[in-house]
Amino acid sequence: MSKASGSSITEQCQIAQNRTAGHRFIVVDTPGLFDTKLAHGKISELTTNNNMLEKDLKTKQKKMKISIRKRKSQAVIQSMHLEMKLLNEHHQRDLYEVKEEAKRQEERKMRELQIREDEVQRQVQEMSERCAETQKQMQMIETERQTALKEQQQNFQVLMEQNEKL
Repeated sequence: MSKASGSSITEQCQIAQNRTAGHRFIVVDTPGLFDTKLAHGKISELTTNNNMLEKDLKTKQKKMKISIRKRKSQAVIQSMHLEMKLLNEHHQRDLYEVKEEAKRQEERKMRELQIREDEVQRQVQEMSERCAETQKQMQMIETERQTALKEQQQNFQVLMEQNEKL
């Protein structure tokens, strides 16, 4: 048995209630623990110790809550960073695909434009050749007309000369 039990006057469990600083205190005395007839100073000391322990516990509890919140916040931040990284990678991939598609469309349009330009050049060449052919034909017609006109003039002169002789 403890030393306190030998000097304790308590033979049966006893309960005492006290109110200090607006708090209700219940003291349970068991044989061999404490005497229920504590002095008011001793009760005040116990109350002060209890208040200090309570404040210390609340402070530790707040620190733990803050620590838990920090860990949760860090986990959320890490999760957000990961999500943003994944979104950025997805965005970069989409951007690359859009740029590549734009490049392919531009190349396709350039090929189409080149084909059209080649077709226009071919048509211009054909028209130039037809125009040159038409000019040759017109020159030939003009030459034939002038030749026919000269023949008519000569025939007319011949007729005029024959007419004068007559």
